[in-house]
Amino acid sequence: MSFLRIDILGTLPIAYSLGNNVTINIGELYGSYNSFNCPISLSAGNVSLFRSIYNKKLVVTKTANSNTNGWGGNIYNDTLDVTNASTGTIMLGNFVNDSLKGDVWVSNTSTGYIAFGHSNNGTKAVLLSGKKFKLVLVDLIPVHWPFII
Repeated sequence: MSFLRIDILGTLPIAYSLGNNVTINIGELYGSYNSFNCPISLSAGNVSLFRSIYNKKLVVTKTANSNTNGWGGNIYNDTLDVTNASTGTIMLGNFVNDSLKGDVWVSNTSTGYIAFGHSNNGTKAVLLSGKKFKLVLVDLIPVHWPFII
C-alpha cells in the first residue's frame, strides 16, 4: 500500500492495521511532500516513511522480521510514536534528515532495532529544544541514533 503525493486536509483519524506480509510506503524519495493534518496509526509488517509532513500524532508499529528503510526527509510537527514488534530493524531518516518537532516515544517489544538517522552519509534526526524523547524499555533493547538535541 502506498501514499504518494497526497494532502489530507481533514482531521478525522486514519488507522490501518494490516498483516506481516504488507508494506506501507508513505511518500517517495524525490517526489512532492505528502501532508497529513489528521492523526495516523499504522501497523503493518513494514512501514517506510519518505518526505512527508505530519501535523498530528503519528503512531507506527512494525511487525515483520525483515528490515525497513525509511529514507527520511519527514517533518513531525506532533508526537511520533514508533514500536518495533519484530526481530528486524526499522530505520528512520536513513538518507535525509528528519525533523522532530513534537515528542518522540520509542518502544521495542522484541529483539529488533530502531534506528534514527542511521546512515554513513551523516544523516541525523533533529529533536527541537524542549521536546521529550521517551524510551520504553522492555528488557535491554537496541536503539541507535545520532540525535541532535
